[in-house]
Amino acid sequence: MIPRAQREHPGQKGIDTVTFSTYGSYVGQLSTGTWEQDWGMKVASRLGGGTQVMQGWQVVKNTYFKHQNETYGHGRFDPVFGWQPTPGMPKLSLLVFLDGEATDMDEFELELLGETWAYVTIALVGMENCPHHHSHAVELERVAKFNPHVGFYDVHGRVLERLVVQDLLSSVYPVDPPVYEEILKPEYDLKPDELPGYSA
Repeated sequence: MIPRAQREHPGQKGIDTVTFSTYGSYVGQLSTGTWEQDWGMKVASRLGGGTQVMQGWQVVKNTYFKHQNETYGHGRFDPVFGWQPTPGMPKLSLLVFLDGEATDMDEFELELLGETWAYVTIALVGMENCPHHHSHAVELERVAKFNPHVGFYDVHGRVLERLVVQDLLSSVYPVDPPVYEEILKPEYDLKPDELPGYSA
């Protein structure tokens, strides 16, 4: 979908994306027009080696603060504590998809408890009855309970994808969220030959 930010910033071409793997990396703006090419060249080729949440988190933080500082004069860098928000700095709306197997999830959960410079929505995706998934889900629920800047969605087992997408986007875009008709656009439907296990 066209990012809401494009209404205020016409130069915005897609959604700023960071990978959360062994080496977190900023891959640029992903859009529907270049999705297949960008996913293969910019995302899938950089994944692997396991999930390390803090790598991606630091890339998000550094990229956002540097942009805010260079463009608008917000944020300041402290040599001991790193980037710190300044009064009036816009809050980042961040959607994070995790698979529950991150080796540094505990550190990430502690970091989120005190963060106020971003609204973070976490979708923890996992298989039914996975012990790692459920233990992380309990901790992330606890974090979300104590920090109003953190939203959490536990996505496991059989779920209705469109409803999850609508809930997630309503969290990421608290003002002017995408309506259900937008999410149901036919161009987002998988063709039969794109479904897993399909054979003609």
